[in-house]
Amino acid sequence: MDFPHQFDQIADSVEVRGNKIAFRLKCVCGGKLFTVAACRTRDDNNPFDRYWCSLKLPVFSVCSATEKETGKAYFYGKTFFGIHIGKYYADDMPASDPSVTVAKVKCAECGKEYVLFDSRIHGYDAVANQSEGRRGTESLPQALHFQWEQTPAEMQVSIDYAMSLSELSEEFEQTVGEEDLLNAFSGIEIFRIVGKKKKRWFSEETA
Repeated sequence: MDFPHQFDQIADSVEVRGNKIAFRLKCVCGGKLFTVAACRTRDDNNPFDRYWCSLKLPVFSVCSATEKETGKAYFYGKTFFGIHIGKYYADDMPASDPSVTVAKVKCAECGKEYVLFDSRIHGYDAVANQSEGRRGTESLPQALHFQWEQTPAEMQVSIDYAMSLSELSEEFEQTVGEEDLLNAFSGIEIFRIVGKKKKRWFSEETA
């Protein structure tokens, strides 16, 4: 099973289970320990961003779901420890959301950096917006500021595809190329592994 091209040179010990693919990271220099950094930009004038900033606990990621009773789509926040907080209905979303989420790692041996996730180009929603000409990297904030985790660790990445590549091709009516289809995954999780302990560091639902 193919996966996004940003992992071509660094995916190691690849495991495929159905539409989910998991692998360890290995730098081109051979290093297996990485420091990590993530950044999510926010627009203080955007009511969607203001809502998450107003919550008492810091929100690490925003996920989508559907109410069983009403069928309405909504968003909920997750803290660093996976606690669900907040609720924002999709109907109340502003016309555009300029926020950007980026997760990257840096090899502890050679210092080479790798972008593992960029919400402007990775994930089903990003590819859908690109295919409809609604969103491009040139119109979004580029000044991203990262704070690096100082303790190196081994890394594992898990990527989930809700549909096969052929199904995605039909979904987008062949308006995007193969590389974009590989980017149209529905979710990504990134884990730090220290000793025998594996802890989820980053999680993003993209569809």
